[in-house]
Amino acid sequence: MLRIFIIDDHPLVISGLKSMFRKDRDNIEICGSALDVRMALQEAMAPSFDIILLDLWIRDNDPFENVRMLKRKFPFKPIVILSYEDSTVWQHKMYNAGVAGYLLKTSRKAQLREALEKVADERLAFPHLFKESTPQRNPHNETIKKIDLLTAHQFDVVSLLSEGNSRNQIGKRLSISVSTIEKILTSVRKKFQARTTSQLIWMLTHKKII
Repeated sequence: MLRIFIIDDHPLVISGLKSMFRKDRDNIEICGSALDVRMALQEAMAPSFDIILLDLWIRDNDPFENVRMLKRKFPFKPIVILSYEDSTVWQHKMYNAGVAGYLLKTSRKAQLREALEKVADERLAFPHLFKESTPQRNPHNETIKKIDLLTAHQFDVVSLLSEGNSRNQIGKRLSISVSTIEKILTSVRKKFQARTTSQLIWMLTHKKII
């Protein structure tokens, strides 16, 4: 069962999503909602949901600050933007801010479900930004390969490590423990078959993944 917490300042959007997804039919449950991020920070309990579905534009709130607050409080809960804003500029900005996906409110149910399931599987979902229109090499195709290799949390940890930050510094910056950082690095080393963290950083830098 995939559990979703929605943050949107339009109650009709929240009720529409609740009507769209039924846990007994779709294996997706809208388990909670809030009209803004501060309300979500007070009411949402991390063990009760798997993914945060966040409106890009919430009245009197900065999108980047919203993402930062949510990542600080729920560092291991992926954030997916759901918006009418179809600008590729904003999709790139949110990708760089560390969200796991960006979906349009005009997307069909099947598209939303597929993207949410992809994020639950620790992959990124930007179906309206990174598309392979031809088999030729182009910047978009290269980006697809990169974002499918690391989750947002893995990318944050190895990028900060490659910049010379210590594990303690990374822990303070991402609000996670050193032991959690080690678990993330172990997982990434296994994925790339690297014997040491130094070898891992060299591999990722050489492949231009970080």
